[in-house]
Amino acid sequence: MFTKKKGIFTGVALCCCIILSAVILNIDTSEGSIIRNKYPLIETEKYVFDTNELEFAESVRYAPNIAEIEILERLPNYTVTVEDEEMGISDEVTFNQYKVRILDDVAETHFDKQSDGTIIICFAEGFAESYPNLTDGMNAICSIEAAGGDHTGKYLLYDKTFYYIDSGLALAAYEGDKSPASNYCEKDDLVEQIKNIRNTSVK
Repeated sequence: MFTKKKGIFTGVALCCCIILSAVILNIDTSEGSIIRNKYPLIETEKYVFDTNELEFAESVRYAPNIAEIEILERLPNYTVTVEDEEMGISDEVTFNQYKVRILDDVAETHFDKQSDGTIIICFAEGFAESYPNLTDGMNAICSIEAAGGDHTGKYLLYDKTFYYIDSGLALAAYEGDKSPASNYCEKDDLVEQIKNIRNTSVK
């Protein structure tokens, strides 16, 4: 009788574990799906720049800066005159720009920030489809580099090292990403891996 009851209790406990695991798995999957629906994947053909496809570790090592940022606001567009003296060509190029706050200097490369902890990032409007759709309040971990010439004082998005941050999760922006966040992962896990790679490359 005792053996029979023990068997029943064991069976019930096993069923509960299976149900609980299914519920947890369903929550994780749905949460990842919700975030991906919020931040659609940028397909490879939309990225117009001719860059080599790098492994995650290589991208992190080569990145000039990596930081977690918060998009504060989009600023008015500005134009830059691009000239090619040899070809005798002169053209006006429009740039989008955004005021962002540095939340975490992940790669510890130090930014030339304003007194309020902000910088301005920019990119050519004609290549907008190659970049994530930046909106006020969005958080992201991305690679950026200091700009020069007419953009001095601003920063450019460097490459495909761009991860949306939402609800403590990190999600890759680009198709073909080879990081832990290619589907999604904990933000802290992504940051830890980036720091480990950068620290290793310095030694």
